Formats: sequence, C-alpha cells, structure tokens
Amino acid sequence: MVTLKEKIQSELGIQCYLPANSETLCIPTTNHVKAGASDAFLQSCLSPNFKFLKTNSAELDDSHKRTMPLLQVYDDRVSEGILTLQKNQSPKVVSQNEFMEALGVEKHEVKLAHCFPVYIPNSEGGDASDCLPSTSRKGSLLHLISEKLCRELPDLDVQDCQEHIQIQSVVVSFCSNEKCPHRAGVSLQSVDKKEVHFCCSWSLADDVLAWRIVAIIKILELDI
Repeated sequence: MVTLKEKIQSELGIQCYLPANSETLCIPTTNHVKAGASDAFLQSCLSPNFKFLKTNSAELDDSHKRTMPLLQVYDDRVSEGILTLQKNQSPKVVSQNEFMEALGVEKHEVKLAHCFPVYIPNSEGGDASDCLPSTSRKGSLLHLISEKLCRELPDLDVQDCQEHIQIQSVVVSFCSNEKCPHRAGVSLQSVDKKEVHFCCSWSLADDVLAWRIVAIIKILELDI
C-alpha cells in the first residue's frame, strides 16, 4: 500500500493517506477533472427503467382511495458507465459494451434453468395423445399463469408474450422435450391428472425471483 500511495502521489499529484482500520478520513478536493461521454453511454442514460407498483384498494381508507392511484409508475433510471483514460486523450465515460469491445473480450453471462411439471385435471375420455396442449390451449394456460403472477408479484412487470412469460430476465415457456437436460425428478403418472412441463430460464442476478416464480406456478390449479 505504501508503494501504491507513492505511485499515485508522484504520477497523479493526488495526496494519499493510509488510515488505520476503522479510522475515517474526510478529504476535501478542489481538483475537478472534466470527462466526456460516448454516444452509446448517453443513449443508455436516456433509456427508461420503469417500475410498476400496484396498490390494493382494500388496504386504503376512503381519503387515500380518492387521491392515490391504484397503479403508480416510477422511473428508477440508473446510469452505469466506465471511466477510461487513454494516453494523450481526455477522460471519457463509455458503456460496458464499448469497454469490452475495446479490450477485445467477449461478454459471458451465467444462465440458469429448471424444467418442472404442472398437473392439470384430465378431461373425461382423455388419452395419452392429449397430454400436450394445443396452441390455443397453451395460450390459455399461459394467460392463467400470467394473471396469477400479476397478483402475486404486483410490483413487477409481468409480460405475457403469447409463447412465453417474461419477468425481468426470467422466461417461462412450455417444454415438449422429454429429454430436456434441465428436467429433474421422476414424473408421477395419474389417471385423473396429466402433467405439462414448463422450462424456466434466468440470469444469476434474478435467482431468488426465479425460484419464487417456480414455486408460484407449481401450486397453481390449472383447469381449462
């Protein structure tokens, strides 16, 4: 740390300190560095990040019902950039993609997935050929799931995309692949019920949310 302190002071002309553990220092500065910004970073700053908050009218008294909307929209916009300093150039803030492209590296994202069954009451006279829902029935099932998720997760944007449901990075869709690598456990066959499998995929940042969504879907009573 001593070597780093000396290097910062000699090359950047910035006074450095070596505080002990749990010691707090207040360091005033009058050295302001102007930095530019790339077009891609500025564009990302303009992209909205809407959050939806639904209010249950049963929880409000009469005065609040008249003044507070049931659906409130917030724009929690956060700009994330990387400050770069190249030789003979002014400091510039760039987006993450620009920075990775300049370094010549690829972006890697950890994706998780889980395939699970949901049991549906079997209609009379149903046979094994009726195990997979038709296209129209798939849409009805996804719509029921979407409505349930909207009620259980009122502060999140549940997108019903016909072929799948998406909440942030979590994507839920039908799975007809009997050898799906994400499918775990043994299927329980039943005379009065048939099973339909769903595949759920998500990024690592939404791991807690994804398992909550899986738990909600698993206990659904789907009967159409």
